[in-house]
Amino acid sequence: LRAPRYRLIVTNENNFNINFSVIFRRARNDDKLGLTIGNVEWENVVCTLHSKGPYDPLPAKESGIEVGDVLTGVNSELFCPTAEVQDIIDILNSSWLKKDNYVTLHFSRFKQYVPFIDQAKATSSH
Repeated sequence: LRAPRYRLIVTNENNFNINFSVIFRRARNDDKLGLTIGNVEWENVVCTLHSKGPYDPLPAKESGIEVGDVLTGVNSELFCPTAEVQDIIDILNSSWLKKDNYVTLHFSRFKQYVPFIDQAKATSSH
């Protein structure tokens, strides 16, 4: 038996978002997580998920992380929304390159926004 490549843990869920963490296990020294992070509207979000091939996703994609998920922290370090992407990448790389074979990423995923419709002001067409 061997340990799984990842473990997803939902830490909080409400009507607006889901907060979750994913613990990744590095199986080999050359393993990649397989995600690209970018700053979109003042938040650090997953922009791309990578695969080795069509049926061989890298751990981030395999674990259920989605494009648009907001990266809120690495291991015990949580980020403010204005954190620089390069600082996050440096923290992630230093953690992933250590002899520790585990890294934890924390995310927030926003659910679909449903606007409130004031029925008193709404007009109907027949």
